[in-house]
Amino acid sequence: MASPLIPETILTVSAELAATIGLEEALLLGVLNDIALHQAPGWARATPAQLERLLPFWQAADIDAISQRLKDKGILQLSATAYTGQTPLQYHLGEPARTAPATAPAPATTPARHGGMPAHWQPSADVCRQLKLQNIPQPFIDAQVPGFVLYWQSRDSGFVPSWDARFYRHVVRAWREEEVKFPIQPEQTPAPMHRHWQPDADAIAILMQGGIPGDFIEEALPEFVLYWMERGDTRNTWNASFIQHVRRQWLRLTESLAHEKEPRVIPGQWQPDSEVFDILTMANIDTGFARALVPEFVMYWKETGKPHASWNSKFLRHVKYCWARKDEHSDKNYAERFFDTYTDTSWADHL
Repeated sequence: MASPLIPETILTVSAELAATIGLEEALLLGVLNDIALHQAPGWARATPAQLERLLPFWQAADIDAISQRLKDKGILQLSATAYTGQTPLQYHLGEPARTAPATAPAPATTPARHGGMPAHWQPSADVCRQLKLQNIPQPFIDAQVPGFVLYWQSRDSGFVPSWDARFYRHVVRAWREEEVKFPIQPEQTPAPMHRHWQPDADAIAILMQGGIPGDFIEEALPEFVLYWMERGDTRNTWNASFIQHVRRQWLRLTESLAHEKEPRVIPGQWQPDSEVFDILTMANIDTGFARALVPEFVMYWKETGKPHASWNSKFLRHVKYCWARKDEHSDKNYAERFFDTYTDTSWADHL
């Protein structure tokens, strides 16, 4: 027996489709698809009475605006007449169709074949954003478009509610296959960390494909090597450990320093934010060592008067540099260490 609290038809929405094209768009698309299923192939008509009964929470202007957004996404074709609630909404789903009739639906015809993938189809900004949330780089996403379009132009796909949703699944699957091409090759037997250890090219490729700059990866290497040399552990998965180490530091750095944008001269009483010491702790760098570098760091840059967008970032990189070379720099002041740093090409890129 139906519940008296639910007298109307229950509307269902695909969660994946809603995440891809928007909740309102997915809801309207589902309703229009249900209406079209009971009509002859070709152009369909949704009467004002049907839309008012199925979508009582929207005004005619809302339905018109949402249908226009579906049209802009290449999912829906509309007749030239805007929907005002006085005349039926004429639309076409799936493959491109001929011009809509002025006042009556098109007669039944044999459905067109080959699915209807537009020749110049491009994924929407929404689906690209969803893919980037999966840590898939934009260049990889862009590279998948031509093959995706060509493949579906050559096939009979039938009715496709959303090419964006299908593209999303295609790219995620392709990215998983791409990651398999870069397996981390462990050493044959567990071995201790040594001073000249370097990550494999495959490990570097995985990190850079995740959007981490090469110079950041390079800067993280000395502290990683030094820490594990002092620990004396033996492993056969140093590459995997290095990838985890760099990813954690990059995530923390981008989150904590994202708000710093405008260049400014260092204040006389400047102190690093607490997040800087959290990042240094993650890098296994002694915070006491870092705090001891603050006074001369501030003094040098105050006298220099050069503005920077992020003093936290500059101090963080300076500490990591000094920590990796603390034995050879133990008897030098900040100005001398700065000179050494400045003549180091990898450090000079950040000055």
